[in-house]
Amino acid sequence: MPSRNKKINRDFQIEGRRSVLEALKNPSRIEKLLISDYEKIGSQIEKILKIAKKLDINVDFVTKNQLDKVSHTKKHQGVIATTTSPGYYTEKKLWDDLEENNQRIVVVLDGIQDPHNIGAISRTALAMGVFALVLPKRNSAGISPGSLRSSAGAIEHLKIVRVSNINSSLSKFKELGFWVIGLDHNSNNEINSVKVNFPSVIVVGSEGKGISELVLKNCDTTAKIPIKGPVDSLNASVAAGIAFYELLKNYQ
Repeated sequence: MPSRNKKINRDFQIEGRRSVLEALKNPSRIEKLLISDYEKIGSQIEKILKIAKKLDINVDFVTKNQLDKVSHTKKHQGVIATTTSPGYYTEKKLWDDLEENNQRIVVVLDGIQDPHNIGAISRTALAMGVFALVLPKRNSAGISPGSLRSSAGAIEHLKIVRVSNINSSLSKFKELGFWVIGLDHNSNNEINSVKVNFPSVIVVGSEGKGISELVLKNCDTTAKIPIKGPVDSLNASVAAGIAFYELLKNYQ
């Protein structure tokens, strides 16, 4: 029910019209919506209000200045959903799922610290049918308002798992029959020549450092994206998107 409550709590939040609309597909975590009273009610805001009314979600109309103050991304587009934390899928549940059915594709991210890259990779992974995204607990970005926004809500629908040690996890994947493919710009294999079979793990490193040396040693094979122009590397999320498409179109 709309209200004019001016007190705003800085809870975990989702910002932007598309991201909020995506989050409303799984509304159990949404506590309330903050909508700027300076915005003209366009089609997306109107749709958000209609869904909120149907789901009995509280709506507070606030000033633009108030939204600007609580916004983490500064790109709220006139709407913020305050929510409980989405949380992570547990490592135990992941192994239980894969022991029951290992015919999956899993993506492991090694040392990616930009939350916007995490979000963009999550959205592409979800679109390409990836089963889960695995992140290290240390030296990595995770689920945050920034990654949620850049994923346009896709993180809400993807299993994201944090692990203590990537190398131990790769060993476990191999025990379950997974083939591990690492993206490495020094590889001798161009990505369009690599054949992927079920089940597989695709490892993506950071733009600056790539995959760490020890993780690279644990890969069964590597692949590179050929670069023709005068650039040294690609943004991690761009490289991941190209890799997912090229590898998964060659699925055997």
